[in-house]
Amino acid sequence: MDLELIVKQFAGVWVLIVGDLMLDKYIWGEVARISPEAPVQVVNVHRESWSLGGSANTAANTGALGGRSVLVGVMGGDSSRQRLTKLLAAQRTDVSQVIADENKPTTQKVRIIARNQQLLRFDYEDSGCLSQKDEARAIRAIDETIRAVQVVVISDYAKGFVTPSLVDAVTDVAKSEGVPVLIDPKPGRDASYHNATLLTPNSSEALQLAGMSADGDVVAAGHVADQARRDDAPYSHAGPRSLRCDRCRGYGNCSAGALPWSRGNTAKTQLWSQITLQGKCVVTANSSFDLLHAGHVRFLEQAGVSVSHSGANSNR
Repeated sequence: MDLELIVKQFAGVWVLIVGDLMLDKYIWGEVARISPEAPVQVVNVHRESWSLGGSANTAANTGALGGRSVLVGVMGGDSSRQRLTKLLAAQRTDVSQVIADENKPTTQKVRIIARNQQLLRFDYEDSGCLSQKDEARAIRAIDETIRAVQVVVISDYAKGFVTPSLVDAVTDVAKSEGVPVLIDPKPGRDASYHNATLLTPNSSEALQLAGMSADGDVVAAGHVADQARRDDAPYSHAGPRSLRCDRCRGYGNCSAGALPWSRGNTAKTQLWSQITLQGKCVVTANSSFDLLHAGHVRFLEQAGVSVSHSGANSNR
């Protein structure tokens, strides 16, 4: 199935998005002098702009693809809540299940930018966990809504809304209803992801979830016994071996690892199926490998990886 067809099929899909709602604010200006009061730059402000962040950005992306979304999250009782609600309404996002907590600020990240250079960021947030009362309200909202959607997305930014109990409640009811659950996880939490359909950690988060340490001198490659495969689990992950290479110094973070298996990506699934049927291990590398040279290949081979196929992403 080609990408264009996949995108077209997204039109009209309802998505339940559970997670940390954020408002991103940008202050744009110019710097021409240093303050006489302190050794800091003086920004002459030209304009301000706002955009959706966190799980609210997931809602914006859903709308851009032609889908519709229902949000379950929390906002504070401040002016940022009003602006965030207005931006979400422009995306035709259902915010009827969003909880208002008058004792918390709406999570907002403010960035000061001059000549396309970010000078400073300051955050308004309270990352304390939900009260039991609000957690119960969120679980009720999820239970009432999940039967009307085709997919659930949990977007965890460790701002307090996504609790282990909430993750368990979402994945349990979604499993009983046959609704897939996609989770962007935050490592170091006690949440259980065994009923998730797909996890989307970055490379550092994947290592943490696999119980591995990550430092800039480690080349992680190869494969070990599968740690998460169960008869009823739609995904699994393999914790890669690690090899310390002092020669990696100067090349940036040099790392590779066994790619977490998922049934959620059709194009990759087709490729991985062909490779794994041949008894081979699928290995990915971070962006430091975009320019693949003989040194990288040597490091992988020292880690026990036979390099016969390679590719680079286009993230520049």
